Amino acid sequence: MKKLTLLFFCLFFNVSFSQIKNGSVVYSVTPVETESNLDKMSQGIAPGLMDRVKELDFNLIFDSYNAYFDINKKYKYDKSNETVFAKLKIEFSGEIWQTKDSVYSDVNLGYLGNNLILKKETEKNWILHNETKKIDRFVCYKATTEIVRVAPQKTFRFPITAWYCPEINVPFGPAGFGNLPGLILELQTKDAVFGVKTISINPEEKIEVPKLKKGKILSEKELDGIITRYNDEKNSNNSKR
Repeated sequence: MKKLTLLFFCLFFNVSFSQIKNGSVVYSVTPVETESNLDKMSQGIAPGLMDRVKELDFNLIFDSYNAYFDINKKYKYDKSNETVFAKLKIEFSGEIWQTKDSVYSDVNLGYLGNNLILKKETEKNWILHNETKKIDRFVCYKATTEIVRVAPQKTFRFPITAWYCPEINVPFGPAGFGNLPGLILELQTKDAVFGVKTISINPEEKIEVPKLKKGKILSEKELDGIITRYNDEKNSNNSKR
């Protein structure tokens, strides 16, 4: 299969970038069921979590330069086992803000405080494929990448597949993914598929992208250091008892 370069698409579609002023997308979610120990444990504690995942909707609000992604209000503050484990299943921890180059996510770890924000670079290692499919009324192109996670004894690689729409040429998508020459209308991670449910482009009613909340912005390395120190102190205090 012939692969297309990201540079070509960016140059080609940047001409009409200003045509998209703003818009919003509602994504539904379908869980990817696995035989992992984590999935088995989670379903043992919250038997209805897979059904709960299917009930979740997410909203993406964007303009030409910024985007905001969050869960629907019905389950935003729900603390039931099903909702808590459904969010863990799809790796959603809180609000996400995007620019073309950066992703900011709410660090929802109560024991560290409530005003920490994780900053990461947007995904840059996409492979673009000359493969298309129609989603809603839009022709979308396939792009793939992988997430690499390093554990003490093993490195894990998880494939990511996105279907983006050059016609809606803004570099955003669900769950903080983006940096493609078009809006991502479908995204498959190792645990879930985000699919467009409704979409509105340049509506008559003005759309405002929520601004990044105030808080301490941390890199992944800085956040890992804070978590490590917290755990070390906790273990040290426990050992003294």
